[in-house]
Amino acid sequence: TLALVPYRQVTERGFACVDDGTPLECLVVDAAERIGTARALAALPADPLVATDAAFDSTDEEYAATVARVLAEEIGRGEGANFVIHRTLTARAQGTPLRAALTALRRLLTRERGAYWTFLVHTGTRTLVGASPERHVSVDDGLVMMNPISGTFRHTGTTADRAALLRFLHDPKEVEELYMVLDEELKMMARVAEHGGQVVGPYLKEMAHLTHTEYLLAGRSSRDVREVLRETMFAPTVTGSPMENACRVIARHERTGRGHYAGVLALLGRDDAGRQTLDAPILIRTAEFAPTGEVRVKVGAT
Repeated sequence: TLALVPYRQVTERGFACVDDGTPLECLVVDAAERIGTARALAALPADPLVATDAAFDSTDEEYAATVARVLAEEIGRGEGANFVIHRTLTARAQGTPLRAALTALRRLLTRERGAYWTFLVHTGTRTLVGASPERHVSVDDGLVMMNPISGTFRHTGTTADRAALLRFLHDPKEVEELYMVLDEELKMMARVAEHGGQVVGPYLKEMAHLTHTEYLLAGRSSRDVREVLRETMFAPTVTGSPMENACRVIARHERTGRGHYAGVLALLGRDDAGRQTLDAPILIRTAEFAPTGEVRVKVGAT
């Protein structure tokens, strides 16, 4: 089963959210096929991807004012260490929406690197296309893994700037933010991995246009994979810290619901020995193509 888990499912943990009615959807897999990248690229359209009328739902000045309010009213009063506030870019894709989405998938496969999942999901009513860098949680033979990702170092120019990278690695904001997401996900891991675990890292995750800092967490668990998914909703990298306060702050200050942004795709199944499996990337760096031709990309900053 492939589940499309929207952000509003965080209410299952009793946390606040703006309820936009985005449904929890499941695709039951009747047949699956594995093919090589070359064959996939040959089947995908190579048309130009043209989008028009691109605009954010809030101006830069409005977004900056929201950030200032969160700093003064929430962080300044001790509600938490940091919070993630999103906004939405909308545009209109030329041509049929599904073909435009397939074209976007081809571009991601050829131009991005370092993604955890590069995907297209089509339910008949919605199409999601993305290249998510971040594993939310996976379970394989009882091994639970999480992958908190934090700092973002943007690549500039054609050659690596060693001095700029070292400044980024020593930036207190980036360092402490990485510790924050690690700490929050360790709390989650402690709830689901009753047989203990370990922390590995930090590492650098290099992508086409930027590099992240990250940790890997691993622990042993005997819990049902659906419980593991529920107990880890949702990643601090897309909400903030502490988690329950972060959800309250997001609900107070964001204009609209998040849809699938900060939710997950969750592929649930069994291995050859009949053991439960789960693989769930976070739904960031993702565009939703509506049947009307509208494209929505939700982005957030800490």
